Amino acid sequence: MGFAEVGGRRVSLRWRLKSVRQKGHRLTIVFACPSPRLLARSDWVGDAGPGPIEHTLSIENQSAHSIAIPLQPSLNWSFKPRAGHQVKSWWVEKGAGGPSEQGVHVTTVDSRFHQDLESRPYVDDKRAYAKEGSNRDPIPWICLHDETSQDGCYAGIEFSGRVSLALRSDLRGVVSASTGLCPDHNGFRAEVRPGETYALPTVFVGCFKGSVDDGANRMRRWVTARLRPKASDPRYPLVTLNSWGSGMAVDAPLAKSMMLNAAKLGIEMFHVDAGWFRGVGDWRPNPQKFPQGLRVISDEAHALGLKFGLWVGWSQGGIRPEEEDPQAVINVHSGRSDWFAKDYPPDWKPADFTGADLCLGDPKAVDWCKSLLSRLVDEYNLDLLEHDQRMIVQECNKKDHLHTPASTDVAYRAAQGYYAVYDKVRREHPKLLFEDCVNGGRMVDFGVIKRTHYVSITDSYYPLANRRAFFDASYVLPPSMCECYIEAQPVKTLGEFVSMLRSGMMGLCTIMQDPAKWTGEQSAAARRQFQLYKTRLRPLIRHGNLFHVSERPDGKRWDGIQYASQDRSKGVLYAFRGDNDQDKHTFLLKGLDAKGTYRIHFEDGSHPDTSVRGTELMERGLEVYLTARNTSQLAFITRI
Repeated sequence: MGFAEVGGRRVSLRWRLKSVRQKGHRLTIVFACPSPRLLARSDWVGDAGPGPIEHTLSIENQSAHSIAIPLQPSLNWSFKPRAGHQVKSWWVEKGAGGPSEQGVHVTTVDSRFHQDLESRPYVDDKRAYAKEGSNRDPIPWICLHDETSQDGCYAGIEFSGRVSLALRSDLRGVVSASTGLCPDHNGFRAEVRPGETYALPTVFVGCFKGSVDDGANRMRRWVTARLRPKASDPRYPLVTLNSWGSGMAVDAPLAKSMMLNAAKLGIEMFHVDAGWFRGVGDWRPNPQKFPQGLRVISDEAHALGLKFGLWVGWSQGGIRPEEEDPQAVINVHSGRSDWFAKDYPPDWKPADFTGADLCLGDPKAVDWCKSLLSRLVDEYNLDLLEHDQRMIVQECNKKDHLHTPASTDVAYRAAQGYYAVYDKVRREHPKLLFEDCVNGGRMVDFGVIKRTHYVSITDSYYPLANRRAFFDASYVLPPSMCECYIEAQPVKTLGEFVSMLRSGMMGLCTIMQDPAKWTGEQSAAARRQFQLYKTRLRPLIRHGNLFHVSERPDGKRWDGIQYASQDRSKGVLYAFRGDNDQDKHTFLLKGLDAKGTYRIHFEDGSHPDTSVRGTELMERGLEVYLTARNTSQLAFITRI
């Protein structure tokens, strides 16, 4: 930074190199400014083995006065494509209310190439996805792939506020990228108080050989090993039954019935979604629905061998009277109204499960949220906490919070507040699982990934939407983090019912239906699919390489996703036939041992088992037959 503001006066900054230290895989470069006294720390971190390098730049105010700083990128980097090579830029939309018609964007990098990607903390898109005419917010990740030499690089930002990845080509053919906090349309300004450190978003950059899937597999393994919290349950990802299939109607009798069915079907966790509380902002059980409270439901789930999860929109306020329990109730018209991002008129009312946004740029609001969540986890003996609704605001009119009026700084301070809440809860409850919902896929980024075990990747739950959302998000996220909600859909045949389940079983599987409404035949089929998931699919989802072996699903063509274990000994192909007249389709498989021989077993028995050389599966492909539209097949691949 070349300047800052002290007491409203703009001053020039003169930096000098102070120290360079390396220890193991960490390199720290420190710069000092004598007047005003500032330290800039540039931290580079790598790991042994494949994976990216991370960079974090932080500004420490060592003076006795507050200092206002301008926008500072986290990392600028550049590269020059080789002459005659074709390079493509890849980025992926957030799933939000439903996958759009495109989802994955691929653009040729030429002399006119420019790309300005802005990722915000909440995708505010109320339009039906089929009618969208503009791009969604990206997951803050980009991949540049040289299709001629089959190598490339990727970058991502580990933050949940407003961030950007801006890329430009110049006349020399050099592509330059600036990554970090997003430029503010009204000008950026952040206040750093005496003794405070303003840490800019961490950026990672990595390189790879091979296809985009090859690079994504390397990066996803690094995300699993380094960023995502470790799950205490070795079975992770768990098969879950969620009450939202009945909407806000959940009560004690329904919960107990669903838990009994879950145990019979081999499901591993029961999750009470929205509808259990007295009102938005009043996070106590509704006594009409749960007269004995929630702990008795949690205890019964545990007695059945199930884990117990709970939905909480803890960043939302309402109008319930705080006097009844100020530790569990937050009211927009109370003495704590200044905690919210804006003021609300006297006649304002919340919706069924959406209320007023707290600004987590206010430390008092953050402390209240920490206390609330710790209390809920302890009181109800939770195994999983799902957070929903807007967590991080980017507009706030309060002047006594930590942020300045700049939208990017509002989102920065709110994101830091959100991190403080979850980091404290996780320290106190190290075995607790965390689910990021935020209205389904509206907040998907690497800052969230560092604090949650899985992410709801879209708010549409039918088969095509699930397959599209998974196709998109699995380029960036570990597949075991990609949660698909499986909603009840009208099906004509058992094959369509099974295909509905499998469309949400390629990553983390959450059933959002009441199994009591299934026929006996459907229950038996579901029990079989859950058993396959736990024994044969889950190990590949957790540790295997993933390959996109078809075009993006459109509901008409065939589509498929393939897994292969890292030692190339096992794999599975998920094959889906759309609404078309083609009874067979050939998938070119990937990630196998070319010299090995594999036994192919088709789960639904439509083909006899066969043995095929790896080179034939990857060069000529595997032919799959399905006689009915909108059905599916699982082809298990085992090296002999």
